[in-house]
Amino acid sequence: MHSKFNLMKLIRKWYLVFFLALIQSCSTQETEDNPPLTLTKLENGSVVTNVHGVSMVDEFGWWRDVDPKGQPTEHVMGFVETENAASEQFFTEHADQVDQYLERIKANVLDASLDRPFYLGGYEVKREYRDGSEYPTYYAVGEDPAKDFVILDLAERAKDTNYYKVYPGDIKVSPDNQYIAWAEDVVGLHEFTLHIQRISPSPEIIVSIPNMESYLGWTADSNNIVYTSITDFSYYRYNLSDGTNIKIDGIDTADSYPAVYDTASGRYVNISVFIDGAQDIWLLDSENVANAPIQIFSRDEGHEIVLEHSKNGYFYYTSEMQGDENKLFRFKLQDSVKVEHEVVFESQDGYLIDDTSHFNDYIFILASKGFEQRIYYIDKATNESHSVIFDQDMFTLDFLNGQDYASNTVLISYESYLTPQIIYSLDMASKSKTIVSQAEIADYDPADYKVSRIFAKSVGDVDVPITLIQHKDNIDSPNAPLWLYVYGAYGDSLNPEFISYEMPILQDGFNIAYAHVRGGGELGPEWHRQGKQMDRKNTMEDFVSVAKYLVDSGVVKKGNIFASGASAAGQPLGYGLNELPDYFHSVVAWVPVVDFLNSLMDDNVSFNVTERHEFGNPVKSEEAFHYIRSFSAYDNVRPQVYPNIYTTSALQDPGVPYWGPPKWLYRIRANQTNNSTTLLHIENTGHVKTGRYGRAHRCAQVFTFFQAMREQTESGE
Repeated sequence: MHSKFNLMKLIRKWYLVFFLALIQSCSTQETEDNPPLTLTKLENGSVVTNVHGVSMVDEFGWWRDVDPKGQPTEHVMGFVETENAASEQFFTEHADQVDQYLERIKANVLDASLDRPFYLGGYEVKREYRDGSEYPTYYAVGEDPAKDFVILDLAERAKDTNYYKVYPGDIKVSPDNQYIAWAEDVVGLHEFTLHIQRISPSPEIIVSIPNMESYLGWTADSNNIVYTSITDFSYYRYNLSDGTNIKIDGIDTADSYPAVYDTASGRYVNISVFIDGAQDIWLLDSENVANAPIQIFSRDEGHEIVLEHSKNGYFYYTSEMQGDENKLFRFKLQDSVKVEHEVVFESQDGYLIDDTSHFNDYIFILASKGFEQRIYYIDKATNESHSVIFDQDMFTLDFLNGQDYASNTVLISYESYLTPQIIYSLDMASKSKTIVSQAEIADYDPADYKVSRIFAKSVGDVDVPITLIQHKDNIDSPNAPLWLYVYGAYGDSLNPEFISYEMPILQDGFNIAYAHVRGGGELGPEWHRQGKQMDRKNTMEDFVSVAKYLVDSGVVKKGNIFASGASAAGQPLGYGLNELPDYFHSVVAWVPVVDFLNSLMDDNVSFNVTERHEFGNPVKSEEAFHYIRSFSAYDNVRPQVYPNIYTTSALQDPGVPYWGPPKWLYRIRANQTNNSTTLLHIENTGHVKTGRYGRAHRCAQVFTFFQAMREQTESGE
């Protein structure tokens, strides 16, 4: 019943991968669609790539050497250990500062939603973070607290793991409330294990199925669960009664991303296949699981949709097809054919649908126009719609999971840069909104901070938004250092969030700027489209334009920008360092995508199935090859000054091959004409640290590195 829009965001950001492949002395990759690409390993460890008549020598190609088990060779691990020793020594020397920042941040990271009602299936539950754990324990609660019992203990399961990941939206209680199922990743490779646990009379895991995606769906009889295997990228139905695992045949998942979830009504399990911006949707009748699923949408229709089935018998869906982003459709099925197919809602004034939440009697819609958001709700019985408008500026709304979907009230989260999270209850009967809970931050006064929106002119005469946050002591002070943060990919947005993490660095004299570059979703789907495929370089130019504007307009002095970003942000960060090296004082790049061209050209990197849809295929297209090569950070490192850099990578990362960041840093070290500090840490874990305080740990290290580099400059070292 919970929102499914986040499913697509996860699909864009996470990929099923087994990406490490041994580069042999000479290899060729050629398919029906792709021309020959050869990789030749030289005796000195360099790798020569030949494609489209171009020969590229990669002097640090040896970083990609792996053993027959797909793990880095002993030679490579020697360099990993050396780099880690240096970075660990740095942070050991600054351990007190890291700890201080961490404690200051944790004091601000409060979750107001912990105090509101939360439901898993037929259970009302409370969530607690026991004894400082970063993962919650779920308790089933009732009128008598003495009878409360643990329904799922993620804190215990995460104990003694180096990495732990469970998506809260994919914790599912069976319709009969006898079982709870979830998928967990304890390595970081995005390879999940499905666990099914009996809830009563005592918690007991009755089956565990490895090598699956995180998505799952119960059937109406509570006797079957549908999931996706990453062993053969197929769908399976596990039967609890007899322990059989039945493959669901007839669904083409080649070169695609498969996903599954149960619908709001509980009548169907939605089986979705995403490929190249389009989607197949199959429905498994939850009441007749032995029957073959029926297909109701085809990839040939050319759009991605979010589909729900309601207890009133209608299917409702939204589409990402251009021109349909502001519409809600519905239809019924009659002999597997869509009938009564119509638009039941169309937002006005340029607002586009971001998210939906389906209750028994109402549908709630979150829509946005640029940075503005509003909520609509639709009465399913009458199709009448109303809007809920918030008058404040620069805020973020979100629907909460785990609600009572039979009720006529919806819980939403509200926060802004200067307003801690508030949980509102919207009551359909009284048409009113009331505060359920609010995070209270000690010693915080919003009057101490100023938030403003400014714009930088970029290529194509486009105004790129910048959010500027300043402490009252540094307003209009160009001498203050500036932390510049960027992302800009997959249509994901840097939405307004309360400054829980940023407050300590603001109090310590930094100003902050968020660059809302193209490729993100801040200004809608078109903003995303202008930063992908053959327009991807717009993202890089936007970032450079932002840095120039901040200096030229007197917000910060040249050389006093401290920049950071993670994952796909490595593309604009790396480009910015190559183009404007003297603008930046220090940079932290967390698991950054910087060896972009080499990664996209490697057919052994399975996430390229979706990455090439987003960014282009440099093997198949010579035009894409030259275009991506023109801005790929690694391929454009040159002899010049470079700022202080701290970068990370992860051996088990499914999204960014571990060898990209170290190759990039090694090439910078070989080319830089100055003597800046460059640190590298390679963790034996997944993409980024998880848990309640995962982001807090990263910020503490970022702030510590920035302050240490600042002190180093001031001391003349």
